[in-house]
Amino acid sequence: MTDHARIRVPHSLFLRALPFVSQWDNIIDIGAGYLNETIYLLEKGYNVTALDRNPLPGVLVPKVTSNLTYLKQDFHTYPYPPYHYNLIISLFSLSFTEPAVFGKFFTRVIDATARHGVFVGNIFSKNDDWNNHSLPGITFLTKKEVEKFFSPEFEMIECRDREWDGPQYDGVIKHWHTVDFIAKRSA
Repeated sequence: MTDHARIRVPHSLFLRALPFVSQWDNIIDIGAGYLNETIYLLEKGYNVTALDRNPLPGVLVPKVTSNLTYLKQDFHTYPYPPYHYNLIISLFSLSFTEPAVFGKFFTRVIDATARHGVFVGNIFSKNDDWNNHSLPGITFLTKKEVEKFFSPEFEMIECRDREWDGPQYDGVIKHWHTVDFIAKRSA
């Protein structure tokens, strides 16, 4: 990550998930990047743990509060405690997992969702340009495959395919295809 500003408003998927969150004491942002969603929550007074393999971008230092625990760590090696997080956020990051280990890893993350907790995120899907270019180390799933991971312990509040053309972080335009989801764990 570079130090130039990529601070943006929180993703609309994240904002749509918030009304379903009933407790705010344990929140994690996996692959937090420029902390767009985390900053929103910090400004509301919540405590957030943010995981990212990159150091905190300097442009964000003025936005950091004592409510932020920033862990410069590969999110694959983090010890996700079972049934712990009331809100798990992971936008545009989980797919950067080797396909051979994705199922086991993603199950560990899902298992970290507390009872009545909400998991909001997305996974790259089959029509994404990166899948068409056979880039290594990235997992692509269909909507049905994503739903299967959450069954039967979760209510799928939203699970949909989304496709659009837009810039990558380096500004190059690509075709994006994600499965966006909001899932809430049952009792």
